[in-house]
Amino acid sequence: LCQLQCEWKTRNLLSHLQTGRDLEDEIIISHSHPHIRLLPQRISELESVVHSLSKKQAFRPQLPSYESLVQEIHHYVTSIAKVTAVQDLLMRLLQALHTDGARSAQVLQNLLKEEASWQQSHHQFRKRLVEEYALYPDTVTPLQASILQLQHGMRLVASEVHASLHSNVIRAENLGALAMAVLAFPSVGPSFPTYHAHADALCTVNSAEALQGLGKLMVKRLGGKEREGKGQQPYPTREQLLMNALLYLRSHVLYKGELDQRALLLFRHLCQEIINEWDEQERIAQEKAEQENSLYRYRSRSCRSALSEEEEEELELRKLFPLHEKDFADILIEQTLEEKKGASDGQEEEEATDPALLSQSSMQAVMEIHQQLCLSFARSLWYQQTVPPHEAKHYLSLFLSCYQTGASLVTHFYPLMGVELNDQLLGSQLLACTLSYNTLCGEATSDLMMKPDGPYDFYQHPNVAEARQCQPVLQGLSEAVSQLLEEWPEHPVLQQLLVVMDRIRGFPLSSPISKLLNGLEILLAKAQDWEENASRALSLRKHLDLVSQMIIRWRKLEL
Repeated sequence: LCQLQCEWKTRNLLSHLQTGRDLEDEIIISHSHPHIRLLPQRISELESVVHSLSKKQAFRPQLPSYESLVQEIHHYVTSIAKVTAVQDLLMRLLQALHTDGARSAQVLQNLLKEEASWQQSHHQFRKRLVEEYALYPDTVTPLQASILQLQHGMRLVASEVHASLHSNVIRAENLGALAMAVLAFPSVGPSFPTYHAHADALCTVNSAEALQGLGKLMVKRLGGKEREGKGQQPYPTREQLLMNALLYLRSHVLYKGELDQRALLLFRHLCQEIINEWDEQERIAQEKAEQENSLYRYRSRSCRSALSEEEEEELELRKLFPLHEKDFADILIEQTLEEKKGASDGQEEEEATDPALLSQSSMQAVMEIHQQLCLSFARSLWYQQTVPPHEAKHYLSLFLSCYQTGASLVTHFYPLMGVELNDQLLGSQLLACTLSYNTLCGEATSDLMMKPDGPYDFYQHPNVAEARQCQPVLQGLSEAVSQLLEEWPEHPVLQQLLVVMDRIRGFPLSSPISKLLNGLEILLAKAQDWEENASRALSLRKHLDLVSQMIIRWRKLEL
């Protein structure tokens, strides 16, 4: 508008100087350019628009986030990323690494805690960059890469300090060799050990010493107390190493097509070690039973908690057909005092029973492998058998067993391992990712899939393809409930529906369908409290019908 007004004034002044008349004169305007004739009309239109807009409230954008990004980066480089601060932490770590036992363990522990806090601060800053400044990838992405390099370098030095701190408890060479024995892939090649070499490595004295060192280290971390609870074992057990060695040996024999003298000696050694472990387990159980029988409180408790034959059958039935009641125990109706007492007694009995050193499933696997090798590879004049092929399922069962063993090892003790292991473990990581992808995405044509042994068990085996069908149903219902919560915030029924759905979606895809089915039925029952009082406009019936169809579908699958 201002530009057009200035143009009109300029042209009007020019006309007055040339003709002595203004542009508003009819004779002058009739002989002027159409652009000049339209200028007053356009100025009038813009003035009316300005007048109408002046009656409305104008939108003011927020302060540009680039300025706050600059402030964040400036604060970062002058605080946790300050050159002198980073160099000071690095120098102290290097001094601790090159000091031969002069500093106390407590000083080193405090230094490692400081480094962990430093790492956490950098992690939080990187997370904030991604969440708040995603519109500036040309600035944020290189900065993130630089921060990651800085963190990685500091972590390498801290890992060396961590390893030197516990070098008197466990040797890094033994731990690295143990990780290599269970996680290296492929196992047949010019630069990789054979299956037999892996099996032999798991039976060596170094592996046994590594296990003992890990046990001492865990006790040291817990402050001298024994580990309690039934959580995941943070380091491999003797049973896992023996079973993995036996699986390695089976793959070696199947791949080679014969049970030679060297493999036979190792096979006998493994079987003897497993028998010794079993005998030791039975001896400990017998001694414990004798001690419990000699004490009045154990005898009285056993008398009170003695189960009848029907109750034992009920327990066995529940093991085969679990109800998964504990998954939603905090959401369902409160238990009575007697039910709580019975549940607590059962929990005490479970806690009082020590986990077996050799499980029944492991002994069953030992029996099957022993039968397969002895019957298939025995040779005499009167006994000849066809050598079984080395199929993909044999190696995958071996790989999964070893990978699960090595995963807990790397998760809890990776600071004690050298960086040279990275190149050796890339193959196993790629194979594990391929197995997970094929299993989750349903690549039925591929042999690289995790499949259950034997016929499908609805109550025990996972069914990833069916479990994935549940996700869109829960997502739609969750969005509908969230919209209702905007109108009725803190509504107890709606909040409980969200809790149940979050609990179901929190189950891993490897869960059996019966576990997810139990959650869907609880969700449907809880939703009836809302449907009984909701109007047609606020009903969740469309989404609940999909839940009902999923339940019916899975009940048919159960049959």
